[in-house]
Amino acid sequence: MVFRSAVYVISLAWVIIVSSEPAAADCKQPKLESFLEDSRTVLKFTGPFYPSPIPYDLGFKSGAQAFQWFGVAWEAPKNGALFVLDCAGNRLAATRLGHVLSLRHGPVLPKIGSTVEVSYLAQTGTGYERRSADIFAFLNNSLKSLWTHTLYERASILPLEEQTLEESQWTLSGDGRQIRVGGYRTVYPKTERLDDPGGPPTKHKISPETFCWDVTHIRYVLCSGSR
Repeated sequence: MVFRSAVYVISLAWVIIVSSEPAAADCKQPKLESFLEDSRTVLKFTGPFYPSPIPYDLGFKSGAQAFQWFGVAWEAPKNGALFVLDCAGNRLAATRLGHVLSLRHGPVLPKIGSTVEVSYLAQTGTGYERRSADIFAFLNNSLKSLWTHTLYERASILPLEEQTLEESQWTLSGDGRQIRVGGYRTVYPKTERLDDPGGPPTKHKISPETFCWDVTHIRYVLCSGSR
């Protein structure tokens, strides 16, 4: 089975790209501030406003009809959402996510059609950060998650304690039926003093996983015997 060469790699040098694919050039983007205000109820957003929102737009088609994947990231705290819009910029579906980092076209699946791959900052805290990837489809007028996986997790919560970093990458087969995930876990040993640089880190390979498309459950599941 041939796997697509394009790979998401999450690292400390992550650069935010507003759109990694061409936008829906022939479609209309909504006015961001008023669009988000009108989406408060569906997003269950209770803040006074959306700080520094960044839009991500990616067009797709279902049959002859044009649609848009529309992601938004905002600050304080970092959060975001994914929408499906019609070509006129009207909201058709929405879901809350973490702080969106990028959108790109996902696999085109039988009986499902176009999908979108979303990478996002899922959780942050003092000494902690987790980034994830998700594949969504637009089904029955709603967004359905077909697969999600942590791609980056850093934990350095307490000084003088052990610190860990897990980084993964994933590849998609050419027919979109399988996802392979692999990566490494780095452990930084605890120190005796704050000014102690500590010993060298140790790096371990994470057991690879393969996820298979399950047409019955309409999602990717861990393949039998993949571990």
